[in-house]
This record gives sequence, structure tokens and C-alpha cells, in this order.
Amino acid sequence: MSAPVKTQVFYDGDCPLCTVIARWYLTATGADNLEFVNIASPEFDAAAHSLDPLAVQRVIHALTPRGKVVCGLDALIAIWSELPDYRPRARLARIPGIHFLLTAGYRLVAANRHWLKRAEKGLKGKRDPKDARDSGNPGDPKDAKTPRSSKNPESRDPRAL
Repeated sequence: MSAPVKTQVFYDGDCPLCTVIARWYLTATGADNLEFVNIASPEFDAAAHSLDPLAVQRVIHALTPRGKVVCGLDALIAIWSELPDYRPRARLARIPGIHFLLTAGYRLVAANRHWLKRAEKGLKGKRDPKDARDSGNPGDPKDAKTPRSSKNPESRDPRAL
């Protein structure tokens, strides 16, 4: 597999928190350096990206333009490094003691993100069938997403979610 031109970010489109964060990053200056790939898409194939299918379900992954796969906090640092306003955050997060603490925090959130999804459903009460996030599907078929790149059909634009 060749390295991407942009940093590819593999995020869980079924996770409301992950989707909100992906949308947030896409509003930042420099977001054109990022390509978001929804791992919840039926077309997504982890092996096609040389990713472990179980690991990619547990934590965020990124493939840098240099061909390096990073995950967890290091994937967030790869994202931040592409966004000028977030670069100071990336430098700070690389400091060993801070990196350790942020990694522990990230792991806690990542391990409980599906619980957060269930809690969100519980807070909403009765499920609304029009709400694609509650349907268990990555999106409503009538709101089908178009690929960001015709070369990569797994790419999805979180802004459209």
C-alpha cells in the first residue's frame, strides 16, 4: 500500500462523540490536509488499509503521508500536527509526562465511548426512527454520503453526517 497524500484518519462514524470531534477538526484551518475514513461504513475494509480490524475498532487510527500508522493519542497528535491552530497542542502532547497522562485519559474515553452512545440514547427517551444515529446505521440511505475522493470509496466527509 502506498502512503496517502493527506493524513487519513480512521474514525468510528457510529460513535456520536467521534463524529462530533471529526466535524470539529474539519472546521479548522488546514483541514484540507486530512481525509476522514468512516470505519463504520459497510464498504470499509481494514485490511485494504493494512490495519488490524479489531484494533481499528478500539481506538482512532491515522495513516500519515509518510506511510506511518499511528493510533490513539498519537493519531490525535498527527491530526493536530496538520492543523496550524492545533500545532502547539501537538508539541505539548509530545512531552513525555504529558503524553503519558493524555494517553491514559484517551484510553479511558475510548474504552467508554460506546457507553456514552448508549447513555445518549437513554437520555433521548423514545427512539426517533428519523434519527440515523439511533438507527444503528452509519447514516440514513436518503442522506447517502459521497466519497471525498473518487479513488477512495471508504472516505466519508464527517461534515455530511
